[in-house]
Amino acid sequence: MNNSETKYIDKLKSWAETVGNHPLPDWNELPELELYMDQVIILTGRYLGYMEPLTGDDKPVTPAMINNYVKMGLMPPPVKKKYSRCQLACIIIICILKRSLTMSAIQKILNKDMAPADIERLYRTFTENRSAALSYVTDQLRTRRDKNIAEDEADGESYIVRLAVIADFCRFSAEKLAGDLSIYDIDGSEGDDE
Repeated sequence: MNNSETKYIDKLKSWAETVGNHPLPDWNELPELELYMDQVIILTGRYLGYMEPLTGDDKPVTPAMINNYVKMGLMPPPVKKKYSRCQLACIIIICILKRSLTMSAIQKILNKDMAPADIERLYRTFTENRSAALSYVTDQLRTRRDKNIAEDEADGESYIVRLAVIADFCRFSAEKLAGDLSIYDIDGSEGDDE
């Protein structure tokens, strides 16, 4: 591996560590008190701040975005202009998933009519999967950095293409599976075709 490749992988590892230093809070770490919009924006900025350099936005979420999520039925509306733990969890999930799924696919997973227990279960599953994915990517970067990789992957462009192809296939698979959710009832049994 040449010197520029080593620097490139070191930058990727640094980025992965930055993301790793921004773990999503566990369900029990989300505030129990209801929050006003400006408090939600500040808190989600802390949780999702690592995304700013990637999106080029000043904030990972804005009041307009949250209002749109409510209008689209992706999350329950605020009660007396206050947001609960469930709504905060929905915002976090949406902000991350929208980078890889369409809003219509997200609507199959998350909606305003979900019971709080279902939102909690989804959030816990989401954070566990995010942690596992982060560990996987970090391990891949570490392996790539520490081992002498084959000649055909010796440059950064090849690695970027590989990651992009994997991401594309994962997105396609997630979109397809989300689309298939509509043929099942909430309990997972096949619905009646009428």
